[in-house]
Amino acid sequence: MNVSSKIDVHADYLPHSYRAALLAAGHDRPDGFPQLPAWSVQEHVDAMDRLGIATSLVSISSPGVYFGDERAARDLAREMNDVGQRAVVDHPGRFGLFASLPLPDVDAAMAEIAYCCDRLDADGFALLTNVGGTYLGDPSCSTARTCCRSCEPGSRSWTASKIRPRGAGRAHELPDPESGGEQQPVSDM
Repeated sequence: MNVSSKIDVHADYLPHSYRAALLAAGHDRPDGFPQLPAWSVQEHVDAMDRLGIATSLVSISSPGVYFGDERAARDLAREMNDVGQRAVVDHPGRFGLFASLPLPDVDAAMAEIAYCCDRLDADGFALLTNVGGTYLGDPSCSTARTCCRSCEPGSRSWTASKIRPRGAGRAHELPDPESGGEQQPVSDM
């Protein structure tokens, strides 16, 4: 193993159960990706070794854990955070975890923050640029801001937050320069 001191802070992990949840929710090409790649902890470690990466901070890929059902999002976030922590424990020093939050359910997100800080020792949290078409900077978007406030220095659960890009989906349309500026959907999600 030829490993340097490189740290990959944007490493997706797609455990089998997350992949299955994505497919069941109709996300076979999230954010325009051509396909959902296969993933395993061992393949990830092998790739890290080939690329000279010492540590990968893993987080769930877009579109996150919310597919329209808040209860399912809570369960999936917990399962994915536990799976991510298992990689951290099984491969000391090789992985860190940016945990998932079940937004837009703020109460569930706050509970998951406490669980991840107290039980999993997560390195931080991955926040999507939008959940259900509502962006972090939107005045109505108190969800992410509420969760981020609990992560401020001096609070019980201070930790890092990572903002993950997330496609606009059907909620927003952009002009298509090839159609003379007519509005076109960004994606089929």
